[in-house]
Order: sequence, then structure tokens, then C-alpha cells
Amino acid sequence: MISKYKKYRIIHINVNIIIASVVSILLAAYPVYLTEMFTNDLILIAVISFLIDGIIDFGIFSFLHLLVSFHLPKWMLVKDLIQIQGHRIILSIVYFFVAVCSHIFLMMHGFERVFAFLLSYIFALIVTRTIHTVYGLKSGLFNERQM
Repeated sequence: MISKYKKYRIIHINVNIIIASVVSILLAAYPVYLTEMFTNDLILIAVISFLIDGIIDFGIFSFLHLLVSFHLPKWMLVKDLIQIQGHRIILSIVYFFVAVCSHIFLMMHGFERVFAFLLSYIFALIVTRTIHTVYGLKSGLFNERQM
């Protein structure tokens, strides 16, 4: 199973992103909870949530991708990481609107801030993973890298 994980880019890129996203969502849930101490402004809560989640996610994904791709020459590894993170930055616009808007929407409709955060960010993850996977299959992103 580990060999398939390392061998197929479609698997390790998606698994790394999902792991990074889920871990960052779980780690960011506590700071979202702590926002109760200083604000009830739904937009501020949503923006703080997005920033904390994004910083944690970016770091975890980069680390996981480096672990899987350490066998590549350094220049290729950096180029690959920049390309994937570049796609993720572009997709973060979609992720932002889906996550933040649904987070605000759920809070406006009576959901507790942390539960709304968890639901909306998991939903945003599903949406962006679907878009990125379809794009990756069509664009060749998931083709194996040649040294």
C-alpha cells in the first residue's frame, strides 16, 4: 500500500492534501473556539479561521510532499512543490468562498462556531479536491515525474 502511495502521484498528492487539510481543520478548531473570548463578529471569526487553517495546511502539505518526493533532484522537488502549491493557492480562492461563506451561513442559522467551522471546511475540502483532481487528470499534473 505504501508503495502505491509513493508511486502514483494522483494518490500521494490527494492523500497528502487530505491529511494536511483534515489535520489543519482539527488543529484550527481550538483557536476558532477561543474566538468566543474576544468577538462574536461572524466575518472576523470566519477570516481568522481561514488564516489559521491555511497556514497550518500549507506547512503540513509541504512536509508530506517532501517526504514522498525526496528521491527527486532538489531542483525538480522544489519546482514540483511550487507547481502544486501554486494550484492550491489558486484553488484557495474557491476554498475561501466555499468555506467562509458556508461557515458564516451556518453560524447565521444557529450552528455553533466550531461545528459550523468543521462542517464548512470539510465541505470546502471535498469541493476543491474534486476540482483539483479533475484538473490534474486533464492537465497531466498526475503524470509521473521523470528525472
